[in-house]
Amino acid sequence: QDCALSKLSVVGTIGYESAHVFRGDKKTNSAIQASVEMGYPLGGGNVYVGAWTNQPFDADYNNEIDIYVGYIYPVTDSLKIDGGYMYYWYANGNASPLLRSNELRLGAVYDTSDVLNGVNINPALYYYYDWNNESHTVEASLAYSWDLSDLVGCAGLSLDPKVYVGWLTCGNPMGDLAPIDPVGNWYSGFYYGAKVNLTYKLNDYVSFWGGVRWAGHTWTNEDSSNRQYIWAGMGVNFGL
Repeated sequence: QDCALSKLSVVGTIGYESAHVFRGDKKTNSAIQASVEMGYPLGGGNVYVGAWTNQPFDADYNNEIDIYVGYIYPVTDSLKIDGGYMYYWYANGNASPLLRSNELRLGAVYDTSDVLNGVNINPALYYYYDWNNESHTVEASLAYSWDLSDLVGCAGLSLDPKVYVGWLTCGNPMGDLAPIDPVGNWYSGFYYGAKVNLTYKLNDYVSFWGGVRWAGHTWTNEDSSNRQYIWAGMGVNFGL
């Protein structure tokens, strides 16, 4: 018999990003980012729990630690439903009075391999609701992994692009611990972005990656209505 722990999966990453941009909005300058996630099969699907952190080099920015839990269930061989909860913790609170936030999410991910002759572009659609800053977010994305092994003669090398677009409305960006300012705090609008990583899979457990990112947003309450950012990142993934 298989040991129950043999079904447990653990994945993680540690890397450097020259900026931290979240939903089209720049949060910090250069930072170390790390994450770890554990998954376990349950009831025909998979339950997962994990943590992610952004640790900026500049002390004027908030340290961020996110803790999350979720469940993903395969409705069909191609369609999966994903739901969960995220707790955002801004550990030092230097940049704003937003010290913590709570968010629920529900989404769907589709594998297009059967309809696109073996090509999977991973279309995904998610809805997020954060009750502390009174925000609603809808985001759609596409992602692809292009195996470069045969093209360049290097096994384990891939090019991994992703694009996304979202819409959000936020009633109180500073959270419910700060006074609500109906003039300066509320905003809504679109955000968008793209990234591409060059990934080298060393073995079944370790891979290295590096790439560039671009993102921007258009908020209704800003004079500069189309802010955009370009940055880079690199790091290592591990899995057990």
